Amino acid sequence: MIYAIALAAQVTTWPSQGDWDVARGPDRCLAYLEYEGEGATELVVTVELDGSSMVLATNSNWTTEPDRQYPDMALEVGRTRYAGAGAKGSTSDSYKRGFTMPMPAEFLDDFAQGDNLKFFNGETLVDSLNLKGSAIAVRSLRECITAVRRQRDAEERERQRLAHIPTNPFALAGAPSANPSALEWSRPPRPTEADFPQRALDRNVDGSATVECTAASNGRPSDCRILAEDPPGLGFGSAALRIIQRGQLSPRTVDRMLGEKIEVRIPFNRNN
Repeated sequence: MIYAIALAAQVTTWPSQGDWDVARGPDRCLAYLEYEGEGATELVVTVELDGSSMVLATNSNWTTEPDRQYPDMALEVGRTRYAGAGAKGSTSDSYKRGFTMPMPAEFLDDFAQGDNLKFFNGETLVDSLNLKGSAIAVRSLRECITAVRRQRDAEERERQRLAHIPTNPFALAGAPSANPSALEWSRPPRPTEADFPQRALDRNVDGSATVECTAASNGRPSDCRILAEDPPGLGFGSAALRIIQRGQLSPRTVDRMLGEKIEVRIPFNRNN
């Protein structure tokens, strides 16, 4: 049965061979195995979208504290030792206590080729686990994460395909955003003459569009979509999406609004 922990939320089973169970989540895949012996150690290895991994181990005899940092934890697989990242205490759905450890992308290769996995807390050996079947598990993990990436790419292409469509094409965009004074820009998203929609130029019409974005850590508005354009159907919304991508939020605004939704009204005036 798949390990129902927070990282494995909303998982579905994935075809696998051998003793390891493999599951697919919305943004990661994981392999799970329960070992016989004292405390019945449970081991979970994930592969993330960026290729990195997370190792999770629990045992009914351990007394780690959830969310507590264990900086002296290290992991050895074969002849390779992974140390420095430390570990954080966790609890499984079966109330066993243990820890999670982040691993770099190259860990999966060592895991697939290794015969034994050892955990250390400082110089103290915490557990030693046989890795029989790990190569098959890693192969399944990589097939699984490839499928996840393809699905995510397809969803992003569909989102981009529909991004130019306003949520409400009949809404007027004349009103400013709810709190425009809260936004400070290092590089404001100003339209240029080249940005003016040709359809609006042909009709000698000024206009505006309001877009909603997420304030990203690099200061660039991300995941933008059109909320409204005035008048609709002349291309102001699509033009505003291009313009907002040129904007750069100030560091102070990013610190205050990181991850929050922002609304920005882009005016289009032929006389400016």
